[in-house]
Amino acid sequence: FNFFKMERISCFQQNKFAVLFSLMAVFLFPFCSKAVAQDSLRSVKLSEVKVEGMRMIHHTDHDSYMPTKFQREHASNGLDLLSQMHLPGLRIDQVDKSVSYTHGTGSVMVRINDVESTIEDLLAIPPSQLIRVEYTSAPGMKYGQGVAVVLNVRTRCEDMGMAFGVNTMNALSTDYNDDGTWLKLFRGKSEFSLLYDFKMNDISKVFTNMDETFRYLDGKTKTLHTDGEYSGGKYRLDDFTLSYNYTKPERRVLDVKGMFSWNRFPKRHIDEKVTGDDEYMMQTSNQSDEKQSMIKVYYGEDFSKYDAMTVNMAFGYLYNTYNRGFVSPSISSLYDVNGKKYSLKADIDYTHQFSKSQSLSFGYQQTGAYTSNQYLDRETTQVNMNDNSQYLFAEEKGSLGGFSFSAGIGVSRQSFSQSMARYAFYSWRPNLSVQYNIGPAWQVSYRYSRSSELPSLAELTDYPRQDDDYQVTVGNPNLKPYNKDLNLFVMDYQHKSTEAFFYALYEYSKNSISNNPVEEKDGLFWNTMGNKTNLQHFEFAFNLSQELFNRRLSVYVEPNFRYYRVTGMMHYTNSIVSVQTGCDAYIKRFSASFYYRSPIETLEGDLLEHRYATSDFNVAYQYHSFSVKVGWRNAVSPKGKLTKLRRLSDTISSAEVTGNSGFGNMVYLSLSWNILKGHQHKVRRAEDINASLDDGIVK
Repeated sequence: FNFFKMERISCFQQNKFAVLFSLMAVFLFPFCSKAVAQDSLRSVKLSEVKVEGMRMIHHTDHDSYMPTKFQREHASNGLDLLSQMHLPGLRIDQVDKSVSYTHGTGSVMVRINDVESTIEDLLAIPPSQLIRVEYTSAPGMKYGQGVAVVLNVRTRCEDMGMAFGVNTMNALSTDYNDDGTWLKLFRGKSEFSLLYDFKMNDISKVFTNMDETFRYLDGKTKTLHTDGEYSGGKYRLDDFTLSYNYTKPERRVLDVKGMFSWNRFPKRHIDEKVTGDDEYMMQTSNQSDEKQSMIKVYYGEDFSKYDAMTVNMAFGYLYNTYNRGFVSPSISSLYDVNGKKYSLKADIDYTHQFSKSQSLSFGYQQTGAYTSNQYLDRETTQVNMNDNSQYLFAEEKGSLGGFSFSAGIGVSRQSFSQSMARYAFYSWRPNLSVQYNIGPAWQVSYRYSRSSELPSLAELTDYPRQDDDYQVTVGNPNLKPYNKDLNLFVMDYQHKSTEAFFYALYEYSKNSISNNPVEEKDGLFWNTMGNKTNLQHFEFAFNLSQELFNRRLSVYVEPNFRYYRVTGMMHYTNSIVSVQTGCDAYIKRFSASFYYRSPIETLEGDLLEHRYATSDFNVAYQYHSFSVKVGWRNAVSPKGKLTKLRRLSDTISSAEVTGNSGFGNMVYLSLSWNILKGHQHKVRRAEDINASLDDGIVK
């Protein structure tokens, strides 16, 4: 019931303009590739090669993307600049302040000068400081599992002075606020920084409706339709980060961060009108208060120009109180939870450089967490859980001419213990990436990796929760982790201001976690999870981007095809064709941006998620370090952001639509202002890791 996250789901009805725009981009492509002058800022001297006028430069294990002169001059902050650069496979949303991966599954790790960073850190980068973005589509073993892409943003560093900035994102047509400020002080080898982020959003325009069909063992069926509206307090988040960094160049780094986050929902109500075989009113009340604290420590040492070692540690504490009351004419139920979690993550990494083109690294990672939940109803129930993991890996990287490779192997152990349920899961995690540059224009690459998917603490906790008059949800302490294998082939081409790429993806998982067949007991339907399904995922896409009129206009289009096949205890298939397209234009101090993303679908087990289309158009004005932007989100779509979740089960078939009408025809205003006063020098920056703060509370 985190409705703030639920609001981040797309909505916009398809229109003919997106199709016409896509066709226009394709037809313009062959006529404009030779008519674009070079940008003077595109002559970049890197350690490996000097390239004149190139948007992207291939390296051994990553690609470097350089922003254009117009992008630097018209971007308001680092996140805005990344959005205008249109990096392949990435979806950057400045309203939601999110960066996501569009080519299959996996997350995007954002780093700034090798430091793992947040969206707020990107917002604290003046565009003039951003030098280039290092894009790694085949992350190494040390980044952990589930990471599909690593973005390493390289910036100019300062050794004396200060920096200050403010970023705001506020809707004018609804109550949506996301604002932040930051301060950095530089002195000698030390850097101090303070970041504060504030969110407050209304949920009164969130709505839901559902159609359900229940099939009983005696052959009878019950059909219900539910309309729900939300009321109550606003969502609020306060987030603080205080950090200190000491750097002795080419020798030693110490980095310490203290973080505190207060995430809360005051009491809110869901009023649902149920019609069909039965007609009645149902109300659910929710309240959540969550505090997170974390301390991170990094130490790095260069023993020589060939050998280096890094040590990371993170300590986290979480406390959450969650209250839920459910009332209908036939039943009244309370579901209150007090949860605590203590967590630790540590890793050590050692790298030996044999030559400029060959290196060997190996490392060890350790995690541990203790979760304690109190379930408060007629009787207090205490549930405690311990979970920890160990991960050992070795990886070699090398290159010869236009050929480069990365090969590694890791072994992991995950263990859980809860009451009488105890088990450990061992897995091998091979990782292989090969890449070949065919001249300056063409590149082909292949990547294989395996990851281990773990059940959440909520899924493992066997405490029953009644959701409505007919359904009960209960966790399964016997759930097991499972492996997911990924194969990815990419071919890309670039020439002056033209770039195109094609990718093909195949994922396979056996004994994955999904819904079990629903079991009826005394008129109630019991929902739980199991390890009895297999999933295959195929995906193909082609992306074409073109810069026109001396780089004052850039357009892109990407059609995509997805196919899912579920086997095992259930058999389902689904396919969908989608497209995303957009453009950016620059005129003096003004810039305009547009994008459209058609609906997409994903299938897991018997759950089919349909995310509706979304669009955005905005105009910005830049004056020195001050920027103002006015945008229109989901034009001519009064229902706003929508998602539809269908359950394909024979026992309970349902279709639930949730959305936020505040994001329909939403007009927003964004302001950004930054001051930078400092002297530069080249410094080495620290890496960063996060301890797990999965709250483990069954909601």
